[in-house]
Amino acid sequence: MANELMSKISEDRYETLSEVQENIIGEWGSIGLVPGWVGFVADAACIRLSIDENTIELTDENTGEFIRYTYEITRHESAFSDFTTFRLNTDEDLWSSRTAMKTFSEQYMFGAGADDGPTYVYEKL
Repeated sequence: MANELMSKISEDRYETLSEVQENIIGEWGSIGLVPGWVGFVADAACIRLSIDENTIELTDENTGEFIRYTYEITRHESAFSDFTTFRLNTDEDLWSSRTAMKTFSEQYMFGAGADDGPTYVYEKL
């Protein structure tokens, strides 16, 4: 299920920085995560992101944790192909990042702080 969803998001992904910047504003809810390279865990992390032009407010509904971050979206071009990616950068710890999004589409976004770390998948509310 996770691979199919992530493939669909990748196929429908935004290809310009302005598309990502405009669409990211709003309310997002986690729909699951892929812990490392092991399967999809639906609703394992009940996280809400409220994003405006300058900040992200992260609420973990399981623990009550609330954190506010400033953010920046950066564009990264591959040195080996025409592939362009984007990164949502905050000051959250890289290894446990719930905000390290790298793939963005109109309705979904996903990413992980480290390639073998947990990948969080969000749906726009």
